[in-house]
Amino acid sequence: MGQIIEELYFDEMPTNLYRHGSATSAQMHKPRTMPPRDAAQVHDLKIFEKNGESWVDHESGGISLFNKPNPRFGNRWWKLPKGTKIPPAFRVSRDKGINKITGQIHYTIRPMYDMPLATFVQHLKEFSKFAVPDFDVPKQGVK
Repeated sequence: MGQIIEELYFDEMPTNLYRHGSATSAQMHKPRTMPPRDAAQVHDLKIFEKNGESWVDHESGGISLFNKPNPRFGNRWWKLPKGTKIPPAFRVSRDKGINKITGQIHYTIRPMYDMPLATFVQHLKEFSKFAVPDFDVPKQGVK
């Protein structure tokens, strides 16, 4: 992954954090995994097989968040408000450095321990309920 973790948070979100999603969802429940991606491709975390089931490696990464939206990626940014409780299955890291072009700081929602991929995705779905759209909500509403 190559990121150097500067700070870890276990209790609550340290600041408003943003995730680019769709018109109706923060899309936090869709991690890019390796495999099937190979090491040269962008991936969020590594998985391994255990008892015939895909598990996430808690040391390999997680779901990206940022301290502010980046308009170059569109306007469908979702906010996890400062103070949102971090579930016991997760830890949130702040990675060292700042993007000199966008001013963004990268944060990551990481699994606290190895767990089945399906469990990690379910925890992400539950946690994403705290995300609020940082844009005008379409008439169909938010899922």
